Amino acid sequence: MDSFKEIQPIRKARSSERDESLPKQRWGHQYTLAIAGLASLTVIYSVMVAPREFVRWSADEDGLFETASAVGFGLAGVVLFLILIRRRRVKVNHRRSVASVYLLALGLLFLFGAGEEISWGQRLFAFQPLERVADANVQSETNIHNLDFFHQQTADGKAKQGWAAFVTIERLFAMFWFGFCVAVPVVHQSSDWCRNVLDRLRFPVVSIGLGVLFAVNHVIFKVFERILLTSREAELLSPAEIDIQLIWPLAEIKEFGFSALFLMVAIDFSGRELATGPNQAD
Repeated sequence: MDSFKEIQPIRKARSSERDESLPKQRWGHQYTLAIAGLASLTVIYSVMVAPREFVRWSADEDGLFETASAVGFGLAGVVLFLILIRRRRVKVNHRRSVASVYLLALGLLFLFGAGEEISWGQRLFAFQPLERVADANVQSETNIHNLDFFHQQTADGKAKQGWAAFVTIERLFAMFWFGFCVAVPVVHQSSDWCRNVLDRLRFPVVSIGLGVLFAVNHVIFKVFERILLTSREAELLSPAEIDIQLIWPLAEIKEFGFSALFLMVAIDFSGRELATGPNQAD
């Protein structure tokens, strides 16, 4: 019995040391992911200085960037589902179960994004969409993001205005990544009250380092887009060359950048899960 009493303080001390080391491990893990994300964006956008033929080829339907984006979103969804599978194997408390609902929703959203990127395998498996779907789709594809309602242009090729422009898939996706990956992490870091609310709700908060990279991805895209539009206005290149060979590929590169960052977010969540254990904070 005496030996048992002697062991208990040792166990508590080890547990305390482990708990104190968790923040350091988490910051080190997130710092590594942030560096990896920055390196990934650098490599991804370096393609823009490659020969235009290669840039255009990379942005083709089911080409390099579109396929890579689908893989990135798909892997992000798989990683989140692996977290959920692990939680199923371990008895978790009620609050932890609530947190799993968020991860389930995110996982389904990422898998949905992967399917949308490749039009649910329409060209891969050589099947034709339903006639009603094809008629309502700008590109006659089996997907939702190119439906007339969500597309950024009208049937005659003009940019949508007002409310119609607000519900385009590009605008909705922008609101999602900005809110989830930038606004929430900033609020979580800057406001004690908001941090307490989010922690009580067990809401998964993206690390501030990765959140910054989402904004960086958008800024880099806008800088390149401005350069290309200026070149078109100055007639340095023909509008067709700018739109088809550069601006369209640039949009695909941006999407690939977002998919790579979302994969890192999922990996970060998985790392937190392994580091803290089944019933600790997210």
